[in-house]
Amino acid sequence: MRYELEMVQHLTEAQLEIRLDYGREMSVAQLVRLSARHSVWHAGQIALTRG
Repeated sequence: MRYELEMVQHLTEAQLEIRLDYGREMSVAQLVRLSARHSVWHAGQIALTRG
C-alpha cells in the first residue's frame, strides 16, 4: 500500500477528478478512497484471524 500512496500523491486535482466507470461511475479520488477502505478492511480481517 505504501507504493500506491506515494503514487497518488503525484496526481493533480484534475487527475483526481477524472470520472471513470468501475462497476459504477466515480472519480479517481473516490476509487482511491474505496481501495484504501478495502485494504484496511482486509487488514482487520487478517488481524482478527491472528488473534
